Amino acid sequence: MGSLRTFSLVSVGAMLVFGCKSSPKGEASIESADKVNANEVAANIRNWEDVPASQLPKSDAYKLVLFPKAEIAANVTPGKGENGVPHSLDGIWWTDGDSFPIKALTLAHAAFNDPQTKRSLALPVFDAGCYTYVGDASGANFFQLMVAVHLIYEINFSADYQHANIVPVLNLAGRTVKVPTWLADFTMDFQDDGLWIRKSSFFKTRVPDYQFTRIITADGQQDHGHNDAFQRYLDSSLPSTYKVVAK
Repeated sequence: MGSLRTFSLVSVGAMLVFGCKSSPKGEASIESADKVNANEVAANIRNWEDVPASQLPKSDAYKLVLFPKAEIAANVTPGKGENGVPHSLDGIWWTDGDSFPIKALTLAHAAFNDPQTKRSLALPVFDAGCYTYVGDASGANFFQLMVAVHLIYEINFSADYQHANIVPVLNLAGRTVKVPTWLADFTMDFQDDGLWIRKSSFFKTRVPDYQFTRIITADGQQDHGHNDAFQRYLDSSLPSTYKVVAK
């Protein structure tokens, strides 16, 4: 259970297997930690790569479209700060080193939960125009899983926008579930222009960090900083990738 993928599956599985309970605010929360045995949860979860696509929920609202990774600037809208997102997150970003079959993302379509203070940002992982996925069955299956749990990342920034806590928010059986930090603790820290570091812990166990690296600038140009990030993105995994579009 040392990989990011395994721990992430355990975190989702804990919610699916053990369910949730109502909080005073009407949202749902995970049952207390002493009722969850990580090994038992892991034993009850099949790796999403082993689940036949025919058994995964299908979306009536979205579909995947395959395109060459080299043409990402023509297929994904780069963030430009027009929605209030800090300019340190402009452009299109590569999740460099993440074991999920997610390749890149943009904050162009994210929205603030608090429009006045602009500290809490909602980024829907399943929605059109936000994420791209590996261009094979693993990416397609993982996208269907994101649709099934309706995953949204709530990104809560510090006052100086140099640090953020990331809270996974899911919809399970019609109830909103905010994943507690004892189960999944995600953060990101600004390093310099075009680079953040993503840190993750599951069940209080730290897993390897990965780089959140800009590959396309706000004006749609390739970003070759940070050891030629754009070229390394092209060389990673398959030559094609999926984008999500509305049906």
